[in-house]
Amino acid sequence: MTQMNNMKDSDFVETTSCVYTENGEWIPTDQVEFVDISEDFQGFDIMTFMYNGKKMQSRITTRPV
Repeated sequence: MTQMNNMKDSDFVETTSCVYTENGEWIPTDQVEFVDISEDFQGFDIMTFMYNGKKMQSRITTRPV
């Protein structure tokens, strides 16, 4: 039996894609205005977005809802 077969619904956490703002907040990507996406030298996705009238950049990450 694999470990996956022993998992319960409560073992899973709902997540969403987020970006980090200059204010130190994690904001879901659906709450910002998408401008561009690129890849850094390590292969991470870098999203350029508008938030509160400012253009910002951040890695995209998944966070618990």
